[in-house]
Formats: sequence, structure tokens, C-alpha cells
Amino acid sequence: MPREIAHSAKVQSAAPDDQLTAIADENGATVNALLEASHAMLQGWMTLSQELVEFSSARWREQFELSQRLLGCSDPNAAFDLQCELARTASRQFFDEAAKLMDLAAKAAQSSWAPLETRTQQALGRLKTDA
Repeated sequence: MPREIAHSAKVQSAAPDDQLTAIADENGATVNALLEASHAMLQGWMTLSQELVEFSSARWREQFELSQRLLGCSDPNAAFDLQCELARTASRQFFDEAAKLMDLAAKAAQSSWAPLETRTQQALGRLKTDA
């Protein structure tokens, strides 16, 4: 009888170890998905930041060029036309840039949620097979 008790104790102790291993594997996969998601989000923010820097630099250059051209104007009507042209161009550029930034933000959000969505689908799939 003591031999059977010892064997039974080994089986019972193996089951919790298997469960702990399964839990650790699940947690590891979840942490991995979170790391992938945060990496994708950081990449997205870096892309957005780079776009903003490039846009701002271009706007500053254009503003400087306008200032140079305005200094050369001797006719107030020509100066007014030049400023109107700048306002139209700047407005169009700002609206275009806003659309571009929204698109980049949407892509960043989608790419950062993708690993979590995949992980959730895997977990739900395992729940269905276990049930």
C-alpha cells in the first residue's frame, strides 16, 4: 500500500507542475504580445514625430523664403498678393498634413492592436477546444 500512495502523490504533484507550466507559457505569450504591441506603437509615434518635424521644417523654409520675397516688394499690391498666395498654400498644406497625420495615427493604432488581437483569438480558440 505505501508504494501506491507514493505513486499517487507523484501523479498529484505532477499535475500542478504541468498547470504551472501551462500558466507560465500563457503568461509568456501574453507578455510577448504586449511587447510587440508597445513596439508597434513606438514605431508609429516615431513615424508621426518624423512627419511633424519634416512638415515644420518645410513650413519654416517657406516662411523664410516669403520674408525674403516680401523684402523685395516695392508695390503694396504685390506684397498683398504674395501674402494671399502664402495663406492659400499654407491652408492647403495644413489640411493635407492633418489628413496625413490622421492616416499615420490610424495605422499606428492598427499595428499596435494587431498582436493583442491575435493573442486574444488564440486564447479564445483554446477555450473553445478545452470546453
